[in-house]
Amino acid sequence: MKIKYRKIIDLKTEKIYEILKTPNFGLAYAEIKESKLHLHRRTTELYLVCSGEGVLFLGNSKMKISRGDVIKIPPNTPHKVKGNVRLFVISFPPWNKEDHILLE
Repeated sequence: MKIKYRKIIDLKTEKIYEILKTPNFGLAYAEIKESKLHLHRRTTELYLVCSGEGVLFLGNSKMKISRGDVIKIPPNTPHKVKGNVRLFVISFPPWNKEDHILLE
């Protein structure tokens, strides 16, 4: 089976590929060296770390992340990742450009 995807973010330090989008949720794959600080007004995200390690800045805290970690990011929570991380992102509702608010 061939998986179809489309790039939704393609920067030097962050690449995100949308794999699945339904009316209720979305699934994406991300390769991140450093994402930009951002938030989503409506979307809850689940990060499932597949490989690598790094630091997740989440609200006013930061935490080390590595393979096997699962992190829930509620709406309106500023967040970014720095390191060398590959992860899946499940978003409820699915990601859309209008709900992706850059803070830096």
